[in-house]
Amino acid sequence: MSGVADPVPRAAVLPPGQEEFVAELVGRGAVLPAGCRLEAAAIRQGDIMVRYRCGDQEVGATITLDDADPSSSIPAGRLLLRPDPSMPPALVVTLEGRLKGGQQRLAWGRPRDMSTTSREGDHHSGEGWGRWLPGAGVALGLAAMLGVVALVALASRRWWRRAAGSAAGPERSTAVVAGAALALAAGAHALLRGTGLMLGAVVGQDSALILALAPLLWLAGLAVALVGVALLRGVGALRRSAWMVVVGTAYVTAGLLISLPPVVAPGLGGLLLPFRGSQQEQGTRRPKVTYHFNERGFREPEFGPRPAPGVRRVILIGDSYVFGSGVPLEGTLSSQLARALARRTGSPVEVLNLGVPGSNLASYVDLYEAAAAQLAPDVVVICLTLPNDLSRWDVQVARREALRPGLFSLARFLMGGTGAQVAWDLALLERRETREGLAHLRDQVARLGRLRKEPWPRLLIFRYTPKAAAVDEVLRSLPDAAMEAPALFREDDFIPGDGHPSAKGNENFAALLAERLGREGWLAGP
Repeated sequence: MSGVADPVPRAAVLPPGQEEFVAELVGRGAVLPAGCRLEAAAIRQGDIMVRYRCGDQEVGATITLDDADPSSSIPAGRLLLRPDPSMPPALVVTLEGRLKGGQQRLAWGRPRDMSTTSREGDHHSGEGWGRWLPGAGVALGLAAMLGVVALVALASRRWWRRAAGSAAGPERSTAVVAGAALALAAGAHALLRGTGLMLGAVVGQDSALILALAPLLWLAGLAVALVGVALLRGVGALRRSAWMVVVGTAYVTAGLLISLPPVVAPGLGGLLLPFRGSQQEQGTRRPKVTYHFNERGFREPEFGPRPAPGVRRVILIGDSYVFGSGVPLEGTLSSQLARALARRTGSPVEVLNLGVPGSNLASYVDLYEAAAAQLAPDVVVICLTLPNDLSRWDVQVARREALRPGLFSLARFLMGGTGAQVAWDLALLERRETREGLAHLRDQVARLGRLRKEPWPRLLIFRYTPKAAAVDEVLRSLPDAAMEAPALFREDDFIPGDGHPSAKGNENFAALLAERLGREGWLAGP
């Protein structure tokens, strides 16, 4: 949303337990040149972010694995040092030496989960017991299911023989055989629904209740299916197969047609935005924020087709990062940017939040075309979360596919909406820069370039990643567009254990955007 990971997904991470050594490695307690001292250090997956105070100046650097872009980084053994341009050269040399001398002591591991899905939420391992809860739930559910099966098989042998014998008799009616086939189909459906719930819980860790419901569905489905199997055992193979085909087809067809969601009228940019009224945050790893939506289906407040006289209008387009998952309205990027621009320009600036959770690049371009033509913005900022936004699949495609009979809507009926969404996300979302993803980026950038004709608004591309060389090469082909990205992430820029920007992070990103817009002079006056 789609569907959502850390700003820079890594092929390897630094597992917990190495914080003390990392702090020493980057200079905690050491005498550093140019009067510098370490102020903060944070580990985010495979990256180390550090900040130093050098006199009155604060400088930072990102330390990454050696798969980063070598053209913008300084090699330091297996690690790469990416310092701020203002970092004193003597400090850069000292850090290079410390990294080369100590990097062999770092113990790298594989990430628990590299997925970024278009569901509302990016998937990270939890803290404490939350890290072990999904696996424990799966293990307990399977153990309970196998235990009940064993007890039923041992305690009900006589009932099984009677049921099988009665099914074999010629007096067995067609209705009973059809009912047995229906029980088998319903039992299999319950098993698939339980599997879909567990898949969503394991990937998203959304609710302990789901982890309890999934094994119950498995047990209920297995019990119902076993009854159907017992009653069908004595029926001839040809008759049994025919009834299974007829009943199974009828069950799936009827269920699929009934489960199709109501059609939602397309909104701005042809996007399906079913949100109205209010909705509370459902994720367990984010604060329980209540989101309020305007009549267009975006996050509040309401806005008209044109800004008020004398008010400049900036539009933000993106996914759940722009929407502000997990932060109250005043902490969103749009609210923070409106305040930062008002302070900088001294005049009122309206910032519209067109963030749609789970959306990706193609939907951004659809929204850009409609917003530029219908909402009279002075500037549009498209915010990219990479590599997720290079995916051709997103929540808008999912919503359209769910409205018509097809493979995805069938999976939604059989596995539930959450299970089907997670399965498709795992299969289709980009988790690293691929040739297919970059080709999709080139296609969408070319489409965006064709749309950018006078008097269309200024365009700024903002990346939530400090490095993306291949992506930037494509983005630079956009005419009259600017690009901006953080040079460094701070530890408190993101909600702990979740990955979405915090209110503090949005404040930092808004300051960066306001500074860039001011430097470009795009909001200087009519």
